Amino acid sequence: MFRDVGLIGEIPLSDDEESQVEAALRELLRFSEPGKATQFLREEAPCTLACWLVWKGIHGYHEGDYWAEVCQSVGLPQVNWPQKWGEIFENVLQSFGLAAFSGSGGYRFVKPILIHGGIPDYCLDDFFGRLVWPAVDGRLDYTGDINDLLVQWQASSLHYGTDKPVFYFLGHGGKVAADFLRRCLNMALQAYDTGQIPGAKDLGLPDHAEECSS
Repeated sequence: MFRDVGLIGEIPLSDDEESQVEAALRELLRFSEPGKATQFLREEAPCTLACWLVWKGIHGYHEGDYWAEVCQSVGLPQVNWPQKWGEIFENVLQSFGLAAFSGSGGYRFVKPILIHGGIPDYCLDDFFGRLVWPAVDGRLDYTGDINDLLVQWQASSLHYGTDKPVFYFLGHGGKVAADFLRRCLNMALQAYDTGQIPGAKDLGLPDHAEECSS
């Protein structure tokens, strides 16, 4: 499955599956000290961990903080061990030939994890309020060209203060990011023209995107 995607966030993980993985990690760390637990994950379940780390970023990232939620949710000590888990994530990217975004700056592990997840739920309000809606209501001149829209946006004051993960994804997410932005624009345009919000799932978008388009 990892060989069939460009970004790990394209691999579906339901809320129940995410919770099950989280519970298993919590139990592992409850009965094993962090070193042994981390070694087990490195040898036996690196892909599961990598996928969970990405989806934890989608749902758990909050106000610039990623690792605090990860560590608290499974009982991982926050000193030293996030780096070890980040190294497992890097190894998975290398093993499957996935983009490591090593030249994109920022935090070594957090930035690639977040890019592989797209735009975290926490940042969607910013994404819609500062980019999508301005493209729909005329503050930006959107003619259907995503690249031109992004150039306009970056040259405007609208992008100032935008949550960094939005920049990460749009700047480095390639075709996946462009497709996501296009779907969100289509949803917002329909809502603007008809007064009715199309279902997010019908457009292949997260449920929270539907709330942000209202």
